[in-house]
Amino acid sequence: MAHVMLVEDDEAFSYLVKKGILAAGHDVSCVIDGMRALDSLESDVQIDLLVTDLRLPAGTPNGVSLAQMASLRRPALKILYMTAFADIAEAARGDGPAIVLKSDDASQVLSAIESALTGARAG
Repeated sequence: MAHVMLVEDDEAFSYLVKKGILAAGHDVSCVIDGMRALDSLESDVQIDLLVTDLRLPAGTPNGVSLAQMASLRRPALKILYMTAFADIAEAARGDGPAIVLKSDDASQVLSAIESALTGARAG
C-alpha cells in the first residue's frame, strides 16, 4: 500500500480522486494549497507520490514550485502533475514529472497515479 499526497484546490475533484485512491487500496492525504503541502512534507509521514495541480491558489507555490521544493526535502519522492488545461498539459510535457489532463470523472488521473506508483510513465 502506498501513500499519496494530493494537492488540489477543487474540493469536488479532490473528493473523486481521493475516493479512487482509497478504492485502489492506498492511503491518501489531501491538501488544498502548496503551503499546506510543504508543511505536510516536513512531517515523518511516509509519502510515496505527490500529485499536484499545476495551478494552485494565489499566494502559495504553484505545482511546479511545490514539486521542486518537495524534491529537495524528499529526493526519492515520485511526482505527478495534473491540470484541466490541455494547452498547459501539452506545453509542460518533457523529461520531468509526468503530467495528466484532468477528466470530469477523474479516471485519467487515477490511471496516471497507478502508473506512477508502479513505475510506468504516465501522460
